[in-house]
Amino acid sequence: MDKLFQIIDSPFVGPTPFEESDMDRFFGRQREIEELLSLIIAHRSVLVYAQSGTGKTSLVNAGVIPLLKRRAFNVLPPARVEGLIPAQIKPTDIENIFAYHALRSWTETREILVASDLVRFLKAAVPSAAPDDEAPPTTVLVLDQFEEFFTCNAQRWHERVPFFRQLGEALTNIRSLKIVFVMREEFLAQMEPFAEVLPQTDGSNAPVAELTSKPVQDRFVTSVVDTETNPQPGKSTKTAEATVPTGGVAAAAPVK
Repeated sequence: MDKLFQIIDSPFVGPTPFEESDMDRFFGRQREIEELLSLIIAHRSVLVYAQSGTGKTSLVNAGVIPLLKRRAFNVLPPARVEGLIPAQIKPTDIENIFAYHALRSWTETREILVASDLVRFLKAAVPSAAPDDEAPPTTVLVLDQFEEFFTCNAQRWHERVPFFRQLGEALTNIRSLKIVFVMREEFLAQMEPFAEVLPQTDGSNAPVAELTSKPVQDRFVTSVVDTETNPQPGKSTKTAEATVPTGGVAAAAPVK
């Protein structure tokens, strides 16, 4: 008679991305996590890109977000600009389809969703200064799988620039807000004209972090320190190395 075995608390999540709750079983990416964390702390907007399957979402969910929260950052649940629309809402009633889907990650209020007013929502959701004038905690907004901005809702392409204008207005009016874009690298060039809408208070380009695939041998993750020869064990099914361009821009594809 066949016996059924249940794997309890397996360290391997399979093809699905790691979530924030998986942080204790996410290994082998510490250098990339620290480099991306430093970029987010230093800049108002950051773009992370890589080939499909290199673990961008896992790196952010299980690596970067937990560290941000440990440092008292207010991190909104990661949002996407594509998804399902419930039957009770007509697509033609939605002012901006990309803002609508992002907002659905944070609210179910129909009025806010249909109006697709990111700035209004974020002004209310982002903590403001305390009565004693203490600076409010920094809020981080993560837009994951952002290639969907270019691959979905093509018939509503005219709403793309207004969506970025909303993001730019939010960054301008909410000084404690930061935005992280996570996307596949083949859409990087298409991002450039839209990223120009985002304000850069220090006059520099928005930093770009590239994740590139690294070989995995015998379920070990190669060392994150080039001078080390011994591999470091890791339980992640996806591995990558972060390459952060000096000066905050990628030479082949600058993003302003």
